[in-house]
This record gives sequence, C-alpha cells and structure tokens, in this order.
Amino acid sequence: MPSFPSPRRREGDARVRIAVEFALSCSFPPHFCRSFARHRPNLGFKALPGHRRNVKGAFSRGRVDDQMKLLQHSWSDMLVLDHMHQRMHNNLPDEMALPNGQKFDLLCLGLLGVPSLADHFSDLIAQLEDLKFDVSDYICIKFLLLLNPEVRGLMNWKHVHDGHDQVQQALLDYTVTCYPQIQDKFTKLLMVLPEIHQLASRGEDHLYHKHCTGGAPTQTLLMEMLHAKRK
Repeated sequence: MPSFPSPRRREGDARVRIAVEFALSCSFPPHFCRSFARHRPNLGFKALPGHRRNVKGAFSRGRVDDQMKLLQHSWSDMLVLDHMHQRMHNNLPDEMALPNGQKFDLLCLGLLGVPSLADHFSDLIAQLEDLKFDVSDYICIKFLLLLNPEVRGLMNWKHVHDGHDQVQQALLDYTVTCYPQIQDKFTKLLMVLPEIHQLASRGEDHLYHKHCTGGAPTQTLLMEMLHAKRK
C-alpha cells in the first residue's frame, strides 16, 4: 500500500510552499521565507485540558477534499495571525539582516506586501496584548480561521461546523477558567477574527493584482490558492 503524508504534514508543506512563492512575488529570497514558514511553534495543547483531542481532530479527521478547500480559504488569514503571534511571543523584529548585509522587511511580509496596512496591524496587536493573548488563544484562533463552515462546496459540512463549535467551546472554557480577570475576553477575541480577515483580504487583492498585471509568477500554488478563493 502506498503511504501518504498526514493531513497535518500536507497543511504544513502547503504553507511552506505558499510562503516561498509569496516571497518570490515580493522579491524576498526563497531560502529566507522557507526558514520563516518553518519557524512555527509546535502546537502544544497542554493548556487546553479536556479539549486537546477535539481541537486537534477537528481538521485532521475531515475529508481530504474539505481540508484543501478550508486551507485554500484560510491560508492568508493564518499567515497574518502567525506573524502576529511570532511578533508577540517570539520577538520577531520588523526587519532581518543576513550575513551579507542584505535586509528584509518582515513586517511587509506579514502584511502580504501591503505596507499601508501597518497601522491596522499594529492596532490589532495592541488589542491582543490588552487581552493577554497567549499561545493557547493563538491555537484556538488559528483553528477557528481554518474550520470555516461558511466555505462553499464542503463535502462534510457538519463535521466542519461541529469542529468549529468544539474549538469555540474550548476557547470559551479556557478564557473563563484562566483569565477571569479579563472581562469578555472570549467575545473580544472573536471580534478580532474579521479584522484579521480584512487585512488578509487586502493583501490577497494586492497579490492578485500583481498577478494580473504580470508582476508575479503565474503557475504557483500561491496563485492556485488565490484563484480557488475567487471561484
């Protein structure tokens, strides 16, 4: 029997390829963006007792076709969220210098090539800092972005819908238990989701415009994702 990569591995591989291709379209060296895309935390679920299996399985137990549709519709949102997380919890700087002296604007990378979004991006980070946004919050928000029951054409909509509800419940239980001093933390975190999506959509529009005007490669997974979302 042939062996196939796990859903988690497929998602990770796809995200690495997207990051590399985005880098090429924005003139970032691919070796730098491979490193950036792979520098994502090992998703530990120790802080979500009683919900670990549900949160992890909500995506991995879904149909492969649905997994790809969900990834196609959430990759840019997750890229923006990942960049916020890296800046808040791993001290990701605004720019990075290589040994040869060349510098890269990491903030522009997190904004999908639209530097005019920097103020909105910073405002969102400030909101998250006020809410004591931590790694467990990040995990749940990422899965809420991924498990979007509003994506059209899902083969098993109920599984995605139920998974989304399970992650929401995990986040609610966690915030109420661990952050009782922060009023309405759960609700305020959910209010950040459309803000992240707005940033990501602006970035996608910018990349798609570059593609249509010949300013970005065409036969890439990144452009395939952009086209799939517009069908």
